[in-house]
Amino acid sequence: MAWAAAFFAAASAVLERMLELASPFIPWWDYPTGDAIAQKKADRGYALITITAFLGVLASAASGLYLADAIGLSLTRWSDILLTGFAIGASTKAIHEVIKSLEKAKGAGTAPG
Repeated sequence: MAWAAAFFAAASAVLERMLELASPFIPWWDYPTGDAIAQKKADRGYALITITAFLGVLASAASGLYLADAIGLSLTRWSDILLTGFAIGASTKAIHEVIKSLEKAKGAGTAPG
């Protein structure tokens, strides 16, 4: 069971780092005139949520790790894949905050120059 938790954390961290690199390019569509900046920020959030859920489902299906199976629930295989994928995708925000705070703490403890 410990390896399952480690896989979830690793998959979330990998997804978080990938999306960190891709987020400046999302959304990729153009906007008409008006309040395009606010709309772009809102669309970026929705797009990233959708992409992380999709990539989480792919990671679960490809790796064979299923959350419900790991914790003893009885679900159909595809329901378990969706649940696991959404759990991996949903945890990327938490992983992002942890990584950001660790980077901030690391930067605060170093000597200048």
